[in-house]
Amino acid sequence: MYLLPTLPPPPPITKAAIQAMGQESRFNLEDLKVIKTEPGRIFYCSLNLLSPVPCTDRPSGWRISVQGKTADRQETWVYYATSKDQITLDAPASLSPKVRKSLSDRFNIPPNNLIIHTAQLTSYSPPCPGDSLSETLRERLCPAAVSPAWRISGPGFGVTQVGLNGENFDADSSIPNGFDRYTGDKAKLPTTTGRAAVIDVAKKLNLNPLSEEIKIASVKAITWNLCGGGGPTQPERGICPNVNVSGWRMLIDAGGLRWVYYENNGLTLDAAQTIAPEIENRLKGAIAKQARLSPDAIQVQASSVSSIYLAGCLDGQLSLRCRQSAQLGWRFRALISGQSQFNAWTYQSNFQGTQVKLLEKGVWSPPP
Repeated sequence: MYLLPTLPPPPPITKAAIQAMGQESRFNLEDLKVIKTEPGRIFYCSLNLLSPVPCTDRPSGWRISVQGKTADRQETWVYYATSKDQITLDAPASLSPKVRKSLSDRFNIPPNNLIIHTAQLTSYSPPCPGDSLSETLRERLCPAAVSPAWRISGPGFGVTQVGLNGENFDADSSIPNGFDRYTGDKAKLPTTTGRAAVIDVAKKLNLNPLSEEIKIASVKAITWNLCGGGGPTQPERGICPNVNVSGWRMLIDAGGLRWVYYENNGLTLDAAQTIAPEIENRLKGAIAKQARLSPDAIQVQASSVSSIYLAGCLDGQLSLRCRQSAQLGWRFRALISGQSQFNAWTYQSNFQGTQVKLLEKGVWSPPP
């Protein structure tokens, strides 16, 4: 166990905190000063999505508030320090009132109800059609400078990217017109739908929507039956309407997966069809190991699969490292075969499906 310090941080530590903010926030060093210090302790979690061990105390140190102020800009960022070489930004605690107000206004969330799960200091540059060109040509086509930004997650808005003054840096607000390479020339998919699908994948994977890492595999107009299949994964239900529905299916390759989207009076990701078989097998293996069951006794219920945003750790503690970034994961229900009934256990997992966390136990019964 580490005792909290009783003395203020030595000058080399406060100087290191000022230098860290100068590098990260684009303030000049002469515009920065320490306005508050207090004893603090960092709780550490593995940077992996699911930590294999509980969070533990790091050596105690100081919580240092550094203010940057100019005629047109003011920021106060919070750092934890255990030495001049161990300075860690507490991004959620460093969000300015302007940023919080921007989130409240944009997503219609009352300020008192705004919850920040994670925040990560990142950088932003406007999407550039010249990303695949040489650096010289790209600078001519896209002269905008890279700006510091926050990538923030929370209930009511998923994940969003904002500037330090609350500017909306989400891709759908800044992506240029001329989205033809995403919609293809054979399918007459509405351009807005093609944009929305690519932007959604980019946001989930934290990629530039114009990145060559995002590739359209297929765009096709299809008709499916709400009972007979051939389209989106249907919800679990008893009696189903025997109705044919027309729409679009769009397949996007990115992040090692083929993302499956359907459009019919609204664009939706079909998470069950997106999860690759190898990920589903990993989920079963992780559940089997955790619950000491055979993988053959476990079935992932397709209609229950959804993509979610998770903090950096799932051990129940929103420690400093855990709340510094939002990562993509899955939420699903596993049906566990028993002697006389199916148990229905709800889990969330990391993106790769290698580790799971049990959220709730229940019993499955067929819908009426």
